[in-house]
Amino acid sequence: MRIQSTPLQRAPILTLCLVQVAAQEAYQWPSYRPLEYATPVSAAQEAPTYARPYSQLSTLLEPRSTTTWNAPDTTPTDHGMEYGNAALSSLWAPIPVLSPSFTTTASPTPVPSAELIKPPPLPLQPSQDITSNKTLTFPEDFQWGFAGAALQIEGAIQSEGRGPSIWENRSRGNYSSSPGAGPPDIAALNYYLYKQDIARLAAVGVQSCPLFLGENVPQSMIDAVGDRVPSYTPEELELFNGTADFFAFDIYTASYHSEPESGFGACAADSEHPLYPECTVTSTSRGGWEANFHGNVDRPAVPAEHVRAILGFLQATYPTKGGITIAEFGLPAFKASDMSTDHIRSDLAQSEFYIPILNEVLKAINIDGVHVKGLYGWSYLDNWEWGQYDDKYGVQGYNQTTQERFYKRAIFDYAGFMQEHRAA
Repeated sequence: MRIQSTPLQRAPILTLCLVQVAAQEAYQWPSYRPLEYATPVSAAQEAPTYARPYSQLSTLLEPRSTTTWNAPDTTPTDHGMEYGNAALSSLWAPIPVLSPSFTTTASPTPVPSAELIKPPPLPLQPSQDITSNKTLTFPEDFQWGFAGAALQIEGAIQSEGRGPSIWENRSRGNYSSSPGAGPPDIAALNYYLYKQDIARLAAVGVQSCPLFLGENVPQSMIDAVGDRVPSYTPEELELFNGTADFFAFDIYTASYHSEPESGFGACAADSEHPLYPECTVTSTSRGGWEANFHGNVDRPAVPAEHVRAILGFLQATYPTKGGITIAEFGLPAFKASDMSTDHIRSDLAQSEFYIPILNEVLKAINIDGVHVKGLYGWSYLDNWEWGQYDDKYGVQGYNQTTQERFYKRAIFDYAGFMQEHRAA
């Protein structure tokens, strides 16, 4: 047997390697996107004073006594006083309360610049609408920001003389044992951290019915509720007509409504009809598709395209000199309570909810001529959502042990969009 050897063909491989090396040396890797920092709110102007202190105004009234207290006393001695410490303590006696780790108002501190670095651009952003050769903008006096609510963010429910609210009296400390459940006793402790919370918002650039028409309440409501509906004289209705300063509404979800098979009339005339008294078929999907994606609640988020239509409808139906305000709109990211801090900070869900809606509001103002006065996202900080903390609506989160706050990317995207589209 004869074995013939064949020399290896190394030259082509070597040539290929040299070409690759040369190409790599010639290629200029692009620079990283420069880091950008949030644009803060300009220095605060002096706020107007609406009233003088009580000590200066009390002389205008007949002599009267006042009582002040700090917190319920375990051994009050003023049992004879109608509004004394004993009276306050008796209100809290049957209600268990968790105490915060500190009980003084914290002085604000500057937000570190490392926290103010903007996140990378969104993967998909709404295209700019150009009308009359100009970019759509919000009016100069447009009001925008994020909302919060006392019981949901304040905590310190037993501090400085506060009495039990209807919520504490109703719950008496009885809450679900699920991991995210709990009372509002401490929450985000905004009662003592409000100065820092305001500073954090400013650092990223965040600013801040039929009677409407002079008509009586609908007959259907009178039929359903009876004499619990207040009655108004024609003179009173005329007085109400057109006096509303502005129209405000919250918007979180949307559903489709259609006529029952038997028709609206047949349903409305039959109080035994399964759809009575609404008499509409309601669905959150159309053509087999949900109206929008879900957050951490069992409903689809309101589709942005419908927000523009709703604004147009409200202006046509409930006109006011002061325009329309979206008082609340927001989304809790799905399963955010299971995310790490880094994950929830970078999550896109809230931005994908907010930015398209802001874009549709721009169209409503500039193209449709709707007088939108302002809008406020819910919420500026994760909070107590009526018995639980799992629905994290905030554009900021916080550590429930240390109360340390952190920004989520949505606050940068929201504020950035507003700043990019403000009137020159």
